[in-house]
Amino acid sequence: MATLTKVALGMMGKLLPEAAKGASAERIALPPPDTRGGLAQMEALELRRSAHEFAPDALPLTMLFSLL
Repeated sequence: MATLTKVALGMMGKLLPEAAKGASAERIALPPPDTRGGLAQMEALELRRSAHEFAPDALPLTMLFSLL
C-alpha cells in the first residue's frame, strides 16, 4: 500500500494496525498515575498554546522522507 494511501486512510480512521508478530516481552506493571494537583484535562487543553518559527529554506528531502 502506498504511503499516501496510508496517510489518507489514517486521516479517515479507516487504517487498522496490523497484529503484532513474533514473541512478545513480558507485561510490565505500571504504577498508577499521580492525579494530585495540576489542571483538569479540559482546562489544560484550553490553556495550551504553541508558537512556531519557520526557516526560509526548504527541508532536505532525506529529512522530509523521515518525517513522513
